[in-house]
Amino acid sequence: MTVEQRTIPAAPGRLAGEPAQGAREMAPVSVIMITLALDALGFGIAIPVLPDQVSAVMGGREAGTLFLGVLVACYSLMQFVFAPLLGAASDAWGRRPVMMVALVGALASNLMLAFAPGFGWLLAGRLCAGATAASASVATAYLADITTPERRAARFGLMGGMVGLGLVAGPACGGLLGTFGASVPFVVTSVLAAVNVLGAVLWLPESHPPESRVQFTVSRANPLGSMRLLRHNATLRRIVIAACFGMTAYGIFLACFVLSNELRFGWGSRENGIALGALGLGITLTQTFLMRHVVARCGERRTALLGYLLFIGAYMAYGFAASVTMMAIAIAMHSLALVNDPALRALVSIEAGPSRQGEYLGAMVCLMELAATIAPLLGAAMLHYVQRSAAPAHYLGLPFFVAALLYLFAFGALLLEHSDKANALRAKRS
Repeated sequence: MTVEQRTIPAAPGRLAGEPAQGAREMAPVSVIMITLALDALGFGIAIPVLPDQVSAVMGGREAGTLFLGVLVACYSLMQFVFAPLLGAASDAWGRRPVMMVALVGALASNLMLAFAPGFGWLLAGRLCAGATAASASVATAYLADITTPERRAARFGLMGGMVGLGLVAGPACGGLLGTFGASVPFVVTSVLAAVNVLGAVLWLPESHPPESRVQFTVSRANPLGSMRLLRHNATLRRIVIAACFGMTAYGIFLACFVLSNELRFGWGSRENGIALGALGLGITLTQTFLMRHVVARCGERRTALLGYLLFIGAYMAYGFAASVTMMAIAIAMHSLALVNDPALRALVSIEAGPSRQGEYLGAMVCLMELAATIAPLLGAAMLHYVQRSAAPAHYLGLPFFVAALLYLFAFGALLLEHSDKANALRAKRS
């Protein structure tokens, strides 16, 4: 049976693969969800142990701070480069072959991180991990192919729940397994990645039918092409600008959370793993159970705006946190704020139409990751300055205050997009 013969038809009025079609059709959706969970697991498992790996290689925590920022930034840089490439390739040749290449690459990256003898191998592993993680836009397009437009936000919320599940297990496993050695967590993720490759070979048919495909062109498969796409679509431009501000803020959080907790509270990989695991659990609960109800009541755009307000509150709380109680409040608000991400993706997916899901979602991921490339360097530089200058402990909250300001800019950008649409609608009616 060829890939084309195994294409999943889009079912009007319901999701392809739901019980009316039988359990067998749920298999590809399950593979996509597990893939996203494992991507998040691999990402989250590195957070508690990467500082120890880098410090061991570079000869100390202070010397390793900036190099840790480089590793986080390189991960995002590769997503910036590869997200539009993989998205355009999946629009032209189908989702399945692109996903298969990405899954094999994820296995290779975990093996490199597990057995890295020095910083060069760590860097190579993170570069490969970032390139393969760019397939998240392809996975999102796969789900969009088989999901009706009015139900995509709920489906993307479930997708976010699986990512959150990976983020629950990732930091917790990284913190616990890291006690046996910094490379042990990556050995475990290598085994899981190999199982995922096998599952995709057996149960991941093509979702993008040949008649909906578009020709692959270099202009659509590179970051500059993504920027040109924004120039010609004002609605997409506003949404992506908001998303980029948000991703910059989140990148600062990722670069600074573990190290600032170590400096403020004396936390090690175990405590940081528990905190990040709690955040991931909150994200899972929010996006699996709460997301669809909020979207049904408020709509995608208002849900995204609500998420940005919660992000601002959460990051201010991170900045002022002087106790575990304050940190718990910040984590709870941060978890609830993640109603924002599926809502933004749904807005972009609806704007794209059936034939350009990969391109539009790839453009969004691409430019978000450009922002995320800069953010860890900015966050690491701020923490490095605080360390070197022997500033008071409350200065360690500075990166989180800057991140909260960026979320305020994101809120403003999306609010302006909403105002532009409302004005255009009023002008059309008059």
